[in-house]
Amino acid sequence: SGLAYSYTMLGAMGQFPPLQAYPKGKEMAEKALELDNGLAESHIAIALLKLFYEWDLDAAKMSLDTAKKLNPGSARVYHFYALYFVARGKFKKGVESIEQALELDPLSLIINQHYAEGLTWVGELDQALAQLDRTLEMDPNFRAAIESKGWVYIEMGDYDNAIKCFQKFQKLTG
Repeated sequence: SGLAYSYTMLGAMGQFPPLQAYPKGKEMAEKALELDNGLAESHIAIALLKLFYEWDLDAAKMSLDTAKKLNPGSARVYHFYALYFVARGKFKKGVESIEQALELDPLSLIINQHYAEGLTWVGELDQALAQLDRTLEMDPNFRAAIESKGWVYIEMGDYDNAIKCFQKFQKLTG
């Protein structure tokens, strides 16, 4: 399930060619389910593939529901429910879900950053910026938060600060 998750996220983030990453992730996720159908992480991996690769939102939700039953305290489950809700256009529900993930794992950089993105989706730009600042206090070089901060500045019309963020992001990523 860890390999499936890794391949899927690498494909989704463009770090690995998606047409290579997703089939490999699917193979690993199916193998994980075959080995242990009772592991929430395996169902999360399938949900992500259904969401990012096959765009089968109903199947993604079913896999997330199964994962939640298996591990109701999993921050990842709520994190990826948020992405599911966004894909459905239910931005407010997405924010509620990512808030639950953040309560379960307040030190996760990616969950903190995605919470800020969620606040951006619902137009809470000042709160999003403050959330990104809190995230960057944990890791000043967390690239995803730096990039997100640039996008928030664009939404706010503050292009000078947006450019600074994107330049820092570019410097960190090469």
